[in-house]
Amino acid sequence: MKQIIVTFFVLVFFFLQSGLVQAKEDKALSLSHWSSLPILYEGRLKPIDSFSSILLEKISGRRSIDGLNANRWLLETIFDPARAMERPIFYVAAIKNIQGIDEKTRFINYLELATIVDSKSAQIRQLLDTDEQNWSQDQEQFMTLYQSYILFTQLLRSLTAILPLPIDLDNENTSMTYLDLKKNQQDNDLAVKNIIDKKGMDPATYSPEELKQSAASFQLDVIEQAGINNVLFRIIPTQLNDNWVEWVSPWDMLLNGKGTPKSGAYLSHWTDMARAYQNKDQDLWRQSVQAAHNDIKTYVDQGEIKSVKVETYFNLLPFKEMAAWLYGLCLIIGASLFSPLGQKIKIEPLQHVLTAVFIGGLISHTIFIIFRVIILERPPVGTLYESLLFVSLICAGVMFIMALKQKHEGRVQSIIIGALSSVSLLFISYGLKDTNSMPTLVAVLNTNFWLAVHVLCITIGYGFCVLAGCFAHLYLFQKIKNTNTTTIQKTFNNTIMIAIFALLFTTVGTILGGIWADQSWGRFWGWDPKENGALLIVLWLIWLIHSRISGHLREFGFIVGMAFINIIVTLAWFGVNLLSVGLHSYGFIEGIAASIALFCTFEIVVITTLAVTARKKAA
Repeated sequence: MKQIIVTFFVLVFFFLQSGLVQAKEDKALSLSHWSSLPILYEGRLKPIDSFSSILLEKISGRRSIDGLNANRWLLETIFDPARAMERPIFYVAAIKNIQGIDEKTRFINYLELATIVDSKSAQIRQLLDTDEQNWSQDQEQFMTLYQSYILFTQLLRSLTAILPLPIDLDNENTSMTYLDLKKNQQDNDLAVKNIIDKKGMDPATYSPEELKQSAASFQLDVIEQAGINNVLFRIIPTQLNDNWVEWVSPWDMLLNGKGTPKSGAYLSHWTDMARAYQNKDQDLWRQSVQAAHNDIKTYVDQGEIKSVKVETYFNLLPFKEMAAWLYGLCLIIGASLFSPLGQKIKIEPLQHVLTAVFIGGLISHTIFIIFRVIILERPPVGTLYESLLFVSLICAGVMFIMALKQKHEGRVQSIIIGALSSVSLLFISYGLKDTNSMPTLVAVLNTNFWLAVHVLCITIGYGFCVLAGCFAHLYLFQKIKNTNTTTIQKTFNNTIMIAIFALLFTTVGTILGGIWADQSWGRFWGWDPKENGALLIVLWLIWLIHSRISGHLREFGFIVGMAFINIIVTLAWFGVNLLSVGLHSYGFIEGIAASIALFCTFEIVVITTLAVTARKKAA
């Protein structure tokens, strides 16, 4: 066990080392402290670190751009918009027929995209008035790019109220901000009115001082127009009453009167940050960031602050990626054990390494789930993405328990099945949109009790179904290889045992779902596609298990039927979400029909080939 623990921490250190260079750079700019400041996004408080990662991935589809990590990119975008606009960030390689863009171009900057958007403004308005379901694939991709453009536009303007303007109104040539101009707005507006009344609208007749005054007034109007409805960057807590704090953006506070003296003081810290960033003043930067943290403690509930801190720690290590890589490594080691070379060398040390690596993956996976539970303050499954994370953990955990009760080849097979099922589900999870955002749930799902009893129960059942399907595939492989009868019988017994647990959890989960539906919607059962999918799994398992018990299905027929359970689960888990009908609207997804069809076709071909080949071998 000591060797296993040491191996895991060595692997953790390896992944931590991969981020040391960036961590040193962040420390030089104090980004680690700044990135832990809270921001309200997608209905909950998050550290800026999470916000920057989500936004960069939404806008560019990447986690870093031009050598900048997400935090450094966000820092440049909000504090130096002019430079950020020139940085290629919008991915256009997948979008065809964009006039003025070379086919070999992969990324373009904001200024280039603004020109394209302006030239296609009529088409954009027409598409916005059209049902999205009628858009072609090219139109859908372009509108996704347009949405990224709008999002980035808001981000660029987030702090323009406190950034220095290219207007000098005094003899010392000190750059002024919107807030400085706003303080003198009444006097300046009167001066501009007098200039216009005296000399008219022609700037050529104005003196240099009069040009500065008119430019300041015009600049003020332009900046205010750009700030209207800019509510993306909600970093300022505003005390509404003794029990509730509303988070607003700087522009929302300034233009809509949502500020208080305390929130104004908090915004002044961000003004100091902007000045420190512009002047590369490290001392002022550290002081202003620390002052912002101190103020936040007096505003926000300590529980929310702790949640933000936990998420900051959560972002330090890629636990999910670590788990996926370690599971993948298990597959490589497992394959080597069954290779001719593995048969010639001592297998026992490799088995210990395999077990240690699998435990490392399981620990990383578990830590990942626990962090999410603490951050979201709810059970681990509330979205389709989270169900993939949890089911993959169930697969790994169940197979680890089974591996402990077995020796040698049986242990290796259990670990390989656990690693294969887990890494496959984790890989699928990367294909879902907005995987890292951890948004708040829709109202119908925001019930911790039912999330804990119904959703966890049904997803545990999914995990056992996946494992039963994997064991059925293994049985067919063993039949083809003419494996000894004892080993095949153990595989068959494991398949039946796993199938019984799958039936137990899916049946109880489906009944609990009906009770929840009765409380929420006033009916126990409504033949909703999601309900039908859950019932389909239960009926398939009942048919196979009872047919085997009654003797209507022999061992081979039971195994073939159980191998198809993965297709049944896929259709019930993902397929029904493509129908976009029923009350379970929170689960709808798009763009995976081809993937589901491909998987089902692949499974049918594989199972049929294995079954026919195994039958011929037996004959």
